Amino acid sequence: MAYSSPANRHRLNAPRWMMVLVLLLSGCASTTPGRDTACSQPGRAEPGAPCKEALLEPVQWKVGQWWQYDDGYTLEVEQVDAKTGIAHLIRKDSPGAWIERRHFFPQASQDADGTERTTTFTNPDPKEFLNTMNEGNITGKIFAYEREYVTRKPGETKGKRQTHMSSWRVLGKAKVVIPEGTYSCWILEWKTTNPTTGWMGYEKWYYSPEVGNYVRLEYRYEDQEGTRVLVAKGDHHPANKRDPSRTPATPH
Repeated sequence: MAYSSPANRHRLNAPRWMMVLVLLLSGCASTTPGRDTACSQPGRAEPGAPCKEALLEPVQWKVGQWWQYDDGYTLEVEQVDAKTGIAHLIRKDSPGAWIERRHFFPQASQDADGTERTTTFTNPDPKEFLNTMNEGNITGKIFAYEREYVTRKPGETKGKRQTHMSSWRVLGKAKVVIPEGTYSCWILEWKTTNPTTGWMGYEKWYYSPEVGNYVRLEYRYEDQEGTRVLVAKGDHHPANKRDPSRTPATPH
């Protein structure tokens, strides 16, 4: 049976394909297109031996997968629509909060207070980025696009619509060392700006196909900035343990 979330039922003609919500991983001072890099420090990439560039394949979400990060941010795949590939991921560290993604691309989300966000990509269709991924040799390529999203607080019917100018860029590959392990990762960079308000966001992930998510993130959302590092993962999530001194940031 196809899964339909509350955001899907209220979405205003949101397209099926959406742009990657990319999370920031700094620590890659230099990267070489089409090369893996070795890391002598946790999460920091350094030049290493070249490797043949593989395809950056879309995520195949699996029910029960979970990822926990050092700031407490914890996601678990609750449901996957077999027809569309849209995954419904719940925030184990923030009851009531969730996010939906189709492959890499965020489709909708809800905060713990019930505030919903739905996204529409207007120009061009992010599906083109997926097609480029499947062609290979994508290091250095930039995909720029315009996105609109509606923020709807509990009790509102129309919500507030905003437009952002955004871009994704594939920086290359690297081996990343974190306390949880060592992973071969794609380095992805995301930038976004609200031309009306001047609000800016930046994310940079080290995305690991083996993990099915980013293993390290560095982000900057206006006055919020920080890093996020994977500390645990698995196929069935245990009780969440959050560091009370850290509060996970929420992108716009």
